[in-house]
This record gives sequence, structure tokens and C-alpha cells, in this order.
Amino acid sequence: MVTHDCPWFFYNNIHSYKRFGNASRTANAFEEMFHIHKPERWIFGHHHTSIREVVQGCEFICLAELEYIDVD
Repeated sequence: MVTHDCPWFFYNNIHSYKRFGNASRTANAFEEMFHIHKPERWIFGHHHTSIREVVQGCEFICLAELEYIDVD
């Protein structure tokens, strides 16, 4: 899965602070999609930080600004 943002539940893994306010409709939709089908890998940006973490069997990869990866 390659998207601009990630599921709402993953925000806590990106930011050191707890979630605040309401999630965007996009983040909520991605969370619902994740519950329906968990991909092996989810690549996204939006947060301008570099993170790789496996959650519930899915490898989440957040790319920092101007960072890239090659996908086989």
C-alpha cells in the first residue's frame, strides 16, 4: 500500500505526543481499510519523518521529506 498518510491509530507511533483532536477523514478511512485488509507493507509520507515499524504484521514505512525507497 502506498499512500500520502497512514491509519489514525499509527499516529501515536510517529509522534511523541498522544493523539489530539479528531482524525482526518482520510486517516479514519485508512484505519477502516486496515481492519478489513492488512497489507504486508504500508508506505507513506505526510509527517516528514523517517520511521520503519511493524504493527500487527504490517511494516509501516514513513518517509521523511525527499527520502525515497525502491520497491521491488
